[in-house]
Amino acid sequence: MQSFMPVAAIAVVMFYLVWVYRNRTRGGAPVKAAPGMDRLWELLFADQSLSDFLSEQPGVTWPELREALEAGRRGKNDDAVAALKKALAAPNLETRVALLIWNSLREIGESPSAAEAEVVQGVVVEIPIQRDAVVLAVYRDGRARLFSWRGKALLWEPTGDEEVSSLLERVLADSQALFFMAQPGRKCTAIPEGTNRVTLLTFGGIRTFDARKSDPLALDSSVGALIKALTARETKSVQGG
Repeated sequence: MQSFMPVAAIAVVMFYLVWVYRNRTRGGAPVKAAPGMDRLWELLFADQSLSDFLSEQPGVTWPELREALEAGRRGKNDDAVAALKKALAAPNLETRVALLIWNSLREIGESPSAAEAEVVQGVVVEIPIQRDAVVLAVYRDGRARLFSWRGKALLWEPTGDEEVSSLLERVLADSQALFFMAQPGRKCTAIPEGTNRVTLLTFGGIRTFDARKSDPLALDSSVGALIKALTARETKSVQGG
């Protein structure tokens, strides 16, 4: 099931879609984020500490994660690793939670296999436009997040929609092609003028690639198609009551 806030964002996001893809070479003024959007943006990357994550989930038990946190505080890393790996085995685990768990495991000294570490589990694409930015995040579990810095957000949950699922897979495949071009680590600096920022999320860590708008990528097409499909479905959902 998808969720949406607020309804007025539909027209705004669709306007942004047209703007972004008709004005790809324009630079953008510094973005002033609406209240709360900074935190929403941070959560997309699934790299917060275990302590921060659990503090923001007061109504969720997460016994294995809390056990891992306590074990780590006591210096019992082996117990922490065991608890984290048990949490990883949970059925229907969200991709963002799995990424966060691997972030904690790496901090302890554990690493995924080389092959597993190179698989893109999620991607965050930031597209600056004048006085704003469009941000699209896609995850391997079929979830997606689309928002603007001015406070409009669309949250997509898996629905069985074959077209959207296919587009999500296409975005991830096009992102995978950038793996060896991307630099290890996450960039929190301003996005250079004339570029879009692509942040790859893997169990081995975050990698970042600043893509020049003057050099089109396959990812540009798949991102545009996905944004169009998501906004079209939200429009139909609201029109239908």
